[in-house]
Amino acid sequence: MPTVTMRVNGKAVSGEVESRTLLVQFLREHLRLTGTHVGCDTSQCGACVVHVDGNSAKSCTMLAVQANDTDITTIEGLAERRKLMNPRLSTEWLKYLVTVGARCDDDGWRWKIDPTLRFGPSGAWRPEWAIPRLRGLHVPYLGVIGTVKEEMGWGTTPEEAFPILPEGAEFHALADTGHFVHIERPDYVAEITNDFLGRVL
Repeated sequence: MPTVTMRVNGKAVSGEVESRTLLVQFLREHLRLTGTHVGCDTSQCGACVVHVDGNSAKSCTMLAVQANDTDITTIEGLAERRKLMNPRLSTEWLKYLVTVGARCDDDGWRWKIDPTLRFGPSGAWRPEWAIPRLRGLHVPYLGVIGTVKEEMGWGTTPEEAFPILPEGAEFHALADTGHFVHIERPDYVAEITNDFLGRVL
């Protein structure tokens, strides 16, 4: 059987494969990288997409031997990149966020973002544009913020938020919690949200 050698998510790997082994099979069965899937029988769904030397490729239609001596990035590799932005989250959560939050274009992976926020008349959206406008809200308001700064976060401290909250606002600053408060502290966030809604509805 032929031996294939490649770099997968930055690590050198190799293994013996049958000549008809698909790349998706090699990734899942030999390397146990199960984030890459076969989701259809027509190679249309995109669940098998990986990057091969920086280009989008469907691993369900590519043989493992065709990927010999290439550099491959899978969903697990993207999750590791995302971990740089949110290091407090588990690998499973990171893989989920990548699955729903990234798309693969012809020229590479991109984080999804609402185009109305990304391409507004003033350029990229910034939290500091919205924060000062909180004071003008005339509705019941519940704010929950993590106090641990992360690369992907609002960058606003509780001390900065308190003076600009709407009148009567309820605000919780969670210690030892990052940007994704609902992921890190799901039970507590659910509890205070249900309590808040029970009082204002």
